[in-house]
Formats: sequence, C-alpha cells, structure tokens
Amino acid sequence: MISKFFNYFFLIFFNFLKFKKLPEEKKDIIFYSENESQWDFFEGIIRHLCIKKNCNVCYVTSSKKELTIRHLLTHTSGIPSFIEYYKKDGFNSKSMIVQDIITQKLTYKPDEKVIYSDLGMILLLDIIEKITGKELDELSNKYLYTLKIIKPVISSNKITFNSTFIRKNLELGKYNIVKKMLGRNWLLEGKIIKGRGRGKKLGYPTANFILNDYVLPMKGVYVTKSYFEKNKKKKYFGIANIGNRPTFNEKKVFFENHFFNVKNFLYKKKIFVELLAFLRKEKKFANIKVLKKQIEKDILLAKKILNKNK
Repeated sequence: MISKFFNYFFLIFFNFLKFKKLPEEKKDIIFYSENESQWDFFEGIIRHLCIKKNCNVCYVTSSKKELTIRHLLTHTSGIPSFIEYYKKDGFNSKSMIVQDIITQKLTYKPDEKVIYSDLGMILLLDIIEKITGKELDELSNKYLYTLKIIKPVISSNKITFNSTFIRKNLELGKYNIVKKMLGRNWLLEGKIIKGRGRGKKLGYPTANFILNDYVLPMKGVYVTKSYFEKNKKKKYFGIANIGNRPTFNEKKVFFENHFFNVKNFLYKKKIFVELLAFLRKEKKFANIKVLKKQIEKDILLAKKILNKNK
C-alpha cells in the first residue's frame, strides 16, 4: 500500500514538473482515476502544487462516465443538491465553481433517484455556453423566449428575501420566518427504514428515515403533519426529532417521527412530512428517564398547538 502511494505521488509530481513548462493559456490538469478514494488521497497535494500557478484542476472518475445531459435536465444525475459557495473562500468566479462541481462525488447512482440539484443546473448552463459560444441571454433571444432576471424582494428594514435568506433562517431555527417567506410549511420526504426500536421501548415508537440532500433545519423537535405517497388525503399528526441522537452518542442525522394515531409503520414506503412548528432544540439528556419525561412534555405542547390551530 505504501509503495503504491509513493508510485502515485512521484508520477503526479514528475508530470507536474513537465506541466509547468507549458504556456499559461494551456494550463489545465485533468486527474482521472477508476477509484474515487485516490482523489481523496491526492486532492490536497495537487491543489497545493497548482494554486501558485493559477491553473485549473479537473477531477474525472469512471463513476461519472454514465452521466448524460438527460440526467442533468431531469435531476437524476447524483450530483449534490447544492453547496454554499458564497461561504467559501476563493470561489469568486463561475469557472472555479464549475471546476469544483466536476470534482464532487455522486451522492447516488444516475437514474436511482430524482433530487433537485442546483449544481446540476450550473453545470448544464456551462455546457450550453461552451458548446454554443454564447451567453444564456443571447440564446434566449435567439430561441424565442425571454430571459427575465427577477429583482430581489427587499423588506422595509432592508432585508433581501431569497433562497439564501430562507436557508439561513431554517438553520438558525427561525421557522416562522421560513414559513412566511415560502408561503407554506417546510416539506421533507423519505422511505421509512427500520430503526433500533429505542422509541418503542420508551413507549413512543417512531418512523425513521435518513435525511440526504436536504437543507437541514435546526436540529430539534418539531410538530408534524404527515401523509403517505398512495394516500395523500389521510393526514397523520405527531412530533419529530431531527438530529443525531446525542443521548445515545450517534453521528448520523436522522428524522424520527412519532405519530399520535399510528402504531404500525409500513417500512420502505415513501412518506411526506410537513414541519408545522418548532418546539425546542435537540438536547443530550442525563439518562433515559429524563428523556422520556421530556418527550411527554413535547407531546403535550404539540397537541396544544394543534388544537389551537384547528
């Protein structure tokens, strides 16, 4: 394993020395590997070598060889949903963002799921502009549609309302502001998976699913309204915990929903859950007994809120 590492390293290093002699306008690196773990191993080294030379680094792996334009158009590519580039240093141009998108690992195999991807749309735009040699507004005029750039909505106290503002408030737990801006409740969906049965042992069984590719709200407890894919008219109310179960020292972020009027869950069935209200932040409890008492309080408060809003 160690000898393999040094072979890879020296191969990259000596190729980089050759690469330095190329004219400035031709300096682009494409790193290809069959195994994505190789990029994890060498990304830091490669980027460090290239940063002073102002060159682009593009990573390509065989896991992306099946990707097509159709995947980008239908949001079935597996490219991550979004990355907050505005929070990152150094991403001050479209080309840098596009290069970073190309290096991202797929979150699922193409065609396996349909998950909206901002990054996929950015990549698609870049492909169109490179193939045609024209900007999007030029193309829109040519092909008989109008490109309309909507001005941001600004409140009386000079707050700009946009997707970034909504995400930020969702993460901060300011859920009432989020609902007001969206004009609806925040909606999550997933397939119910079999958990460890802890909720059932406590007397509060839960339907669980893993949260992937979502802008996550603040970790904590919420009042919920749920329905299943095949029967959207029937609603189920309850409370949910979004978090990594700190009392049990777990790391993955789970969605655990306790229904007030359901005992048996249909595993592997798709469920849609609306967050109606935020109750409290996630907390690590001293023991199971204290946790159980808090769940009882959460349920009482949730039912009061639901009765009030009938």
